[in-house]
Amino acid sequence: MKKNIAIGILSGIFAPMIIVMLIYIFKYSEYTLYDYLETSYHTGTLEKIFSLGAVLNLGLFVLCMNYLRIRKPIAEYWARGIFFATLAWGIAIVYLKFFV
Repeated sequence: MKKNIAIGILSGIFAPMIIVMLIYIFKYSEYTLYDYLETSYHTGTLEKIFSLGAVLNLGLFVLCMNYLRIRKPIAEYWARGIFFATLAWGIAIVYLKFFV
């Protein structure tokens, strides 16, 4: 069961990064990744981009909850991992917004 929590945490951490990378590829591909992140940080849009990426975790969580009806033990721990990863993203976003 701990393996399923780890899978949930990893998917909850990397799913928002997919959104961040898609925004980078389709909108800012002429810049390097470092320049994209640095410019986003200095203009105050980095936390907004991370927030948009964290919305994908909502879809993953809902998917797990629907899957919970079929295979309860696996999806329950996976959903817990996604929830913990979403909390970590939320803390990082609040930190970026108010303390940096």
